[in-house]
Amino acid sequence: MLNAANGTRQRKYGWAFVGGMHDTPWGNRADMVSELLGGKRFSHDDQLDSTEAFVGQKKGAEMFDVYKQAVFAPNLPGAKNNECFRVYESAIAGAIPVIVGDAHEIQRRGWGPAGAI
Repeated sequence: MLNAANGTRQRKYGWAFVGGMHDTPWGNRADMVSELLGGKRFSHDDQLDSTEAFVGQKKGAEMFDVYKQAVFAPNLPGAKNNECFRVYESAIAGAIPVIVGDAHEIQRRGWGPAGAI
């Protein structure tokens, strides 16, 4: 896989979240992104395209290209659970998926002990 062979130093983004900013049962995604940005306020309508991160909406090949350029891909919880296409698509593209969410949900799905990282 070319992306994996290139290593993390040649990637444009430290991390990338491709998806909408909305409320989930685990909290507001914009608030979660704010925490990932070290407290920098992020709102529902914001997008970010910097060396630190990409946050915004993309589909199909454009989404895959963003993940190919990211080291990590936080998987923020969706409307029903933490498991969604983002985990698999980011991994296939060569980014490292990071499951973000409720410790009970992560343990219930067998993804490892909470706080393992």
